[in-house]
Amino acid sequence: MPRIYVDPRLLALPQCRSCRRSQIERVTGLQTIVEEPAGTVLVRRGDISGQVMLILSGWVSVRDERAVVDLGPGDLIGSAPGVHPSLSRSSAALAETDVVAAAMNWREFDAALMLIPRLALDAPFARRAGESQDGAGKAVGRHAFSS
Repeated sequence: MPRIYVDPRLLALPQCRSCRRSQIERVTGLQTIVEEPAGTVLVRRGDISGQVMLILSGWVSVRDERAVVDLGPGDLIGSAPGVHPSLSRSSAALAETDVVAAAMNWREFDAALMLIPRLALDAPFARRAGESQDGAGKAVGRHAFSS
């Protein structure tokens, strides 16, 4: 059986480092890689969408009425509306740098979570800017649950 190409950025994510290659290959088959330049609006507040994005590279700022959070590799955008597609987006997401992300609809995301539950690491958007930051001041290991 031929091997499926797996983006090395996916393999480098903390959630995927301990996974078997077969798990990663199956998740790869569920996703569509999207590349967006800096300045692109990835999510608009109020939109109804069943899409979830797992950031593979780049930085995204997610804004709601109370806070701005910077998300990067390994973080999720839109996981609440992704799991519950009838929910509208409560936050907006803007690509601060060029971004590469793995996009999945809610069914694909659910299947990916069955394969790799660690994709949904950490507390949802309850963590705000200023918490769990790396040396560069970027938020790490979170997802914008309600975006």
